[in-house]
Amino acid sequence: MKQSTNKQRQANDGQREALLELDIDRMLETDLGGISLGEAIRRASAQQQSNSQEASPRPYTHWGQSQILSSLAKFQQIAVSLISMFARLWSGGLNRVNPTIAVWTGAMTVFVALLTIAMLLPHPGYEVLMPLSAAQTIAVFVLYMVIHDAAHRMASKSRRLNDLMLISCGVIFLFDPYLYRRLHLTHHAHTNENDDPDHFTASPYLVMRVIKSFLVFWSYQIYALRRFKKNATLFLHLCFTPGLVAALCWVFAMAGRIDVLLACWFIPVVVALGGLSYLLTALPHHPATDTSRIGAARNLDVPRILQLMLGNQHLHLVHHYAPTVPWYQLPRYWRENKDRLVAQGAAPVP
Repeated sequence: MKQSTNKQRQANDGQREALLELDIDRMLETDLGGISLGEAIRRASAQQQSNSQEASPRPYTHWGQSQILSSLAKFQQIAVSLISMFARLWSGGLNRVNPTIAVWTGAMTVFVALLTIAMLLPHPGYEVLMPLSAAQTIAVFVLYMVIHDAAHRMASKSRRLNDLMLISCGVIFLFDPYLYRRLHLTHHAHTNENDDPDHFTASPYLVMRVIKSFLVFWSYQIYALRRFKKNATLFLHLCFTPGLVAALCWVFAMAGRIDVLLACWFIPVVVALGGLSYLLTALPHHPATDTSRIGAARNLDVPRILQLMLGNQHLHLVHHYAPTVPWYQLPRYWRENKDRLVAQGAAPVP
């Protein structure tokens, strides 16, 4: 008797649940426009995926004019703030700081900051990368006065700081710093001779001097490979450039920003080194036949802005005559010794 009663209760409960599910399905069909709940869920999921694909940005998009102007305005505000801060520091005693250290700090900060900005931009177009590339070229150009004086061991009284500036600039220039020091000091010891590594740029034709100036980076490698092949340490230094370039390419490729690496590092270095090689090698040493101390180089008459960017190396005769004088003291040395140097045969320019 009890078993039949329990079976009857279970049957009644099953009927109630079936009727309840039927009522729920009817309500859902009414609310969902006559489709089942499963179909509604599938349609909603497909619509969500479609909306997410449409909302996702394309891999490469160009900034609009308003975005560019907004970014430039922010950059201008930052620049004005930095200039104002530097002016306050200068009036407070910064003028007693080593100028080479100040140039190194400023130019390195600009280079790293612009490279970081380019990396953070959402795949900018050429209209943004070209101005950044031009600014990076100027930063590399200015950094040459640092690596040059550091190669002569006169960038700082501290040997460790001097080497730090030399190495950091070598990374920017994609060239082994100690190999550069060896090559540059060889240039001073054998100016305009066959053993001079910079003699590569010599030519009676202007076009050839310009072309060779942009190839001097590779001529240094060949010179070192031929002259220092018996020196195992210097031979290993030749691995610096290909190793660094390969590492940078791998890192930026992993980040998907090879465009930034080319526009904001590789191209500025090539352009800056080509210009520097012509202005500081091919031009002041032309015709590259005189090997005397007073005639191996000549001073250049260039605009004031270029004199500053070259770190007073337009006084190239003065630098070769007194290579231990730092770049910021070259004008004073020239003023104090001009008459004596001219009497020995130096050209009175500028």
